[in-house]
Amino acid sequence: MAPSLHAIATALMVPGDRPDRFDKARQRCGHAMIIDLEDAVPPDGKATARAQVAGYLAAGPARDGPLVGVRINALTDPNALDDLMTLRSTIDVLDFIAVPMVESGRDVQIARAAFAPSDLPLMPIIETIAGLDHARSIAAALDGRGAIGFGAADYSAEAGMAMTRDALLPARIRLVEAGARGGVPCFDVPYLQIGDDEGLAAEAAYVRDLGFAGKLAIHPSQVQPIIEAFQPSAEAVAQAERIIDAFEQAGRVAIQVDGRMIDKPVYDQALAVRARAGQTQ
Repeated sequence: MAPSLHAIATALMVPGDRPDRFDKARQRCGHAMIIDLEDAVPPDGKATARAQVAGYLAAGPARDGPLVGVRINALTDPNALDDLMTLRSTIDVLDFIAVPMVESGRDVQIARAAFAPSDLPLMPIIETIAGLDHARSIAAALDGRGAIGFGAADYSAEAGMAMTRDALLPARIRLVEAGARGGVPCFDVPYLQIGDDEGLAAEAAYVRDLGFAGKLAIHPSQVQPIIEAFQPSAEAVAQAERIIDAFEQAGRVAIQVDGRMIDKPVYDQALAVRARAGQTQ
């Protein structure tokens, strides 16, 4: 059985107009892949890419491997309707849908309604100032089923700021807080320097400490460094197991473990550590 978006550290983006790469990407994506019908596909290639993606999904990717998601076009793009209608027939083999340029909880509700009565998880990608302003309502609209992605390139361009660590810090914090409030994980923007494993590992560790659950990838070589950065240490896993065992044995009431007061939020954090430790390597 495939993991959920709550238990992965990365998702590898693959162009929707390159069906020759779909299986290769899935073999190398580690935890999940996102077939991209939006930015990776030129306007005159949208219909062909959509048909190719539908054909690949209809063939039935194995259900016991990494997650398979598709990024549709923005809901304000006429192509989005065709994307949604086409993908409705592939719900049984899709694990999630990524929705770009989401700016409100209403956008989440619209995308979800297109797949009703299925509860297919969504990954709204916040990449505008308006989206950031409504991050909490977006997270709340997910009802715990899905995750939030950060599109820092478009956000930085709109805000007129450099795409640097210091400049993006306020936005990243707001996203993580929104995700935590809504009970959904957040995934950071892909690292754009392909081949810079040291820089990638440093940025992944940085956003991990900010509270991100993972980081999106744009090249197979980025997958393992991201997974390693977000993988809990053996010490952290052991401590999490002690917390879980003690809290459950105490009847899920506050208790001391290793000299630390443990309550429900700490217990939930320990469960998250255990789930992450069980990720596919």
